[in-house]
Amino acid sequence: MRLSVVIPTHRDTPKARARLLWASSWASDAVEVVIRDNSGSAAKRAWLSEIGQANCNIVSVDPCPAYTNFNAALALAKGDFVLFHGDDDAAFDRGIAAFAVAADATADDASVAGLTGAYALEERQRSHLVSYAGVDSADVLQRVDGFVGYQGPNLMFYSAVRRTVAEAAFGFMERHPFQMPFRDNVFTLIYLLAGRFPSINRLAFIYDNANWDSVEQATANDLRYYAAAGLDPAIHKLHWLLCGFEGASVAMRSRFALPLAPAQRQAVAARWFELMFRRFVGSVRQGPALAAPAQMIVDRLLGSYPNFQLETLLGGICDYMALFSAEHAQAYGRFWREVAAEAGL
Repeated sequence: MRLSVVIPTHRDTPKARARLLWASSWASDAVEVVIRDNSGSAAKRAWLSEIGQANCNIVSVDPCPAYTNFNAALALAKGDFVLFHGDDDAAFDRGIAAFAVAADATADDASVAGLTGAYALEERQRSHLVSYAGVDSADVLQRVDGFVGYQGPNLMFYSAVRRTVAEAAFGFMERHPFQMPFRDNVFTLIYLLAGRFPSINRLAFIYDNANWDSVEQATANDLRYYAAAGLDPAIHKLHWLLCGFEGASVAMRSRFALPLAPAQRQAVAARWFELMFRRFVGSVRQGPALAAPAQMIVDRLLGSYPNFQLETLLGGICDYMALFSAEHAQAYGRFWREVAAEAGL
């Protein structure tokens, strides 16, 4: 099996059921469909049990955290490449078939970490097509530039990724003490460090971004993620700085950086951090004014650019977290220092 379409599902709505039924139709000798439902709905479980389709693996479980459902669904996949699919999104039949063909053609090419295509992006006021330039390059910096250069939602996450690469990334992020709302960006960086992403040269995925395409909605969604992670809402002030630090740390001081030359690691980390820092400085999603001690730390972090040092940034981030929870600050600092120690970087 070359391609697994992996669908962790929780919603029990007519739309979600329609999307799941549509996705089940892709199952074939070339495509495995994995559906893992954690809704706890007896009615949905009974409905799913009636989908009888070869190479369509459907599992219903008790309610569990969304990230647990993602991990467990990935563990069920058998394909060389895995493509995550939301139960509120859709994909093109011929796009899925093209992914399967490309997966078969590139399965033995170690330079290929994944496959991508063109995306139809739906927003409240418009629809448009998105594709990523440069992600098929042998040059890792060009791949990262192609990803971060697009100012919009992370559609690269919905690429077909080599299963071993996805498993390594999910295993790494599972150890993270907090599931951050920007974690899909860090996942994608890990994927791009692993290799190039040829395009299937056709429309692949339909992504509905209507729940994220305003400042107010994006902020509310971020705050829900931070609350679920047990973090004080004041952490939102550092949202893009945290994303910049975590991506730069992955590129400079994690095992995913080991295949890269030192100059490549430095270039990728600098490019990633530069863009995320600009978002941090210019963000209007940072929330209300902070108390003086917190604002002093934010000002210190702002002053670290452009000559940032990862350990200095980590210290500032942990100092900020400690204002609200010493335990959270210790856990965050310990994780990233262990990542660097394990890589020997």
